[in-house]
Amino acid sequence: MGNKSSIVLVSAVLIALIIGGAVGYMSRAGEVSALLSSNTLMHNEMQMSGSAISLMAASGSMPPHDVWFIITPLQGGKYVVVLHAAGLETNGSYLVEGVTKGAQMNTIPIAMTATDSEFVPDNHGNGVYWHIFDIDPRAQFESIELLYLPNMQMQGAMQVASGTLS
Repeated sequence: MGNKSSIVLVSAVLIALIIGGAVGYMSRAGEVSALLSSNTLMHNEMQMSGSAISLMAASGSMPPHDVWFIITPLQGGKYVVVLHAAGLETNGSYLVEGVTKGAQMNTIPIAMTATDSEFVPDNHGNGVYWHIFDIDPRAQFESIELLYLPNMQMQGAMQVASGTLS
C-alpha cells in the first residue's frame, strides 16, 4: 500500500509541476506578445505623431533598404529622432550625420560627437539609432546622411543613404 501511495504522490507532484510550468510558460509568452504589441503600437504612434522621412539608398553593391528617419516632439520642447534601417552590413558600424543649414552647409555628426551618432546593426543587418534633442533638428539640419564605417573606422567611410528634412 505504501508503494502505491508513493507512486500516486510522485505522479501528482509531477503533473502539478508540468501544469505549473505550462501556465508559467503561457504567461511569459503572453508577456512577450504584449511587449511586442506595445512596441508595434509605440512605433505606429511615433510615426503618426511625428514626421517620418524615408531616406534614399545610395547606389552600391548592397545598399540598405527600408531606411526611415522619424522626428517626434516630446514634452518640454524636446524632440526624439529615430533612424531605422534594414539590409545593413554587419561587419562595421554606421554614423548618422546632418548637413547644417546656412551658407556654410557643414556635414557634422547629428549628436555633435561621432561616438553619440554611431550605431552597430544586429546580426540580421537591422539597425536602430535614437537621440533626444533640445530643439527640433529640422531647425539646424537641412538633410541627413547615413554613413557606413567599414571595420568601425572612418577611413573608407561610404554614404549609404540620405534624405531631406524639409
